[in-house]
Amino acid sequence: MDEPKDFLEAMEEESKLRFGRSLTHQEISAKFLEHKLDARVAHLRNLRKDETLSIHKAAERLTLERVLYDAHHAARRAGR
Repeated sequence: MDEPKDFLEAMEEESKLRFGRSLTHQEISAKFLEHKLDARVAHLRNLRKDETLSIHKAAERLTLERVLYDAHHAARRAGR
């Protein structure tokens, strides 16, 4: 049985189906901030740590995770 997709995997799949391309980091951050605090926390807690990624993919994923964390903390500080 396949594991459920985490936020980044789900966004990647949806953006390719909806727009025919991957979203930019800014677009991913904007979509992430549409969620309320509890949902953002849940998404951050459920980010998958996949040791089978190539170095390039792992670096890209780490960058995207940092974008999500930074956006979340900025929104939290702003009371959102």
